[in-house]
Amino acid sequence: MIYQKEASFQYVWQKGLFDQRFLKTSCGQSIEIVNTGILNKDSGPDFKLAKIRIDNILHVGDVEIHLKSSDWIRHGHQYDENYKNVILHVVIENDLIPTDHWLANLPCLELGDRLKIPEYKIARMASTYSPNGFHCYHQIIGKNQEFRDVFSDWKWDLVLERMERKSKDFYDLLKKCKGDFNTWLYQSFASIIAYPLNQYPMQQLTDSLPFDVFKSYLKDSLSMEALFLGQAGLLKSEFNDTYEQDVHDIYAFMKHKYRLEPVPSKLWKYFRLRPFAFPDRRVALLAAFASGMPYPEDMFIKWSSIKAVNDFLNLKLSKYWNGRYRIGKQADKKLGVNLGERLRLQLSINMIVPCMIAYGNYTGNKLLSKRGYSLLESINCENNQHTRSFDMFDVEFSTALDSQAAVELKKNYCSKYRCLECQLGQRLLV
Repeated sequence: MIYQKEASFQYVWQKGLFDQRFLKTSCGQSIEIVNTGILNKDSGPDFKLAKIRIDNILHVGDVEIHLKSSDWIRHGHQYDENYKNVILHVVIENDLIPTDHWLANLPCLELGDRLKIPEYKIARMASTYSPNGFHCYHQIIGKNQEFRDVFSDWKWDLVLERMERKSKDFYDLLKKCKGDFNTWLYQSFASIIAYPLNQYPMQQLTDSLPFDVFKSYLKDSLSMEALFLGQAGLLKSEFNDTYEQDVHDIYAFMKHKYRLEPVPSKLWKYFRLRPFAFPDRRVALLAAFASGMPYPEDMFIKWSSIKAVNDFLNLKLSKYWNGRYRIGKQADKKLGVNLGERLRLQLSINMIVPCMIAYGNYTGNKLLSKRGYSLLESINCENNQHTRSFDMFDVEFSTALDSQAAVELKKNYCSKYRCLECQLGQRLLV
């Protein structure tokens, strides 16, 4: 396929809108594109700071884009010192057999046969606004029914792709825990409620507080909260209320008894978090979850409905957290002590279902893995920016299976410009 404008080809390279399988230079070297680089709008090579693996050696530098390799000579780049750091010459047609020694050693990647999208569609994508990140929006106009049909046919594959990726993380964690079911659940729960900003300090917290440390305090909510909040490094030496003083004193005793070293408080992030997701409250929630341990290892197998999941997630904080996001600070807006509906939904989709799939794969129980997928059809659909973006195509979601398919399409296809791998993109663009 031939393009007439270099700007169109630059867009194709920048977004990766070409067949990237088994790439080779004109001299037969293997090519892997790690990062296409940053578009340079000033003089010099077209892309800066690209990362290209050539014959398994990573190169970092500039990439120059031309319609034909002979344009390098025609533009006089062979005399320009700015082009000495070019690591890859990308062209549609390689029409030049270089005689200059330096240019002869510059890897050239010819992409003519790998371009699948006509130039006029590329130009439209590059020059027009893509509402809600749908890059093929202007090809979809008037084809809402086709969009809905494709999405309906494809959604199970999207969900399988998403859940296989998510469950692999939990599977790897289970292996790291050497099959210890409760340690695995404990760390999995902590990871999800801390996602994304506070996962690292939450992992530090769970690693430093194994079951053997807190198992004697499972029925004492005050001691559990004191232990977890103290170990998280969230307790202060100045007190605003009796609760603060009590948990401070309890933790001081436990710290000495178990020789604990708390997590550095500076690791916790508050900026850009909604108050109900502040570390103080989430750590208290982890203490409530840990209070229910040990959980039976056949728990997933016995679950037969979404009610069992809801019962499992029926967690409650102590009365102190009624109307509080942080220790010692009363919030203007009242907040209850029960697990919120939004967080319950998040845990069901992002922890329970992939954990069931992972545990089924780990134990060889294929029925359990299938039950995890079936559970998605019993969970309410999500309402977020990704699912709302489908409203303009009149796509309606009824279950979490629908909404997870939508999230997978937006986050791992549209956002990454995987248009050539998208079933809708293949219909509209190629």
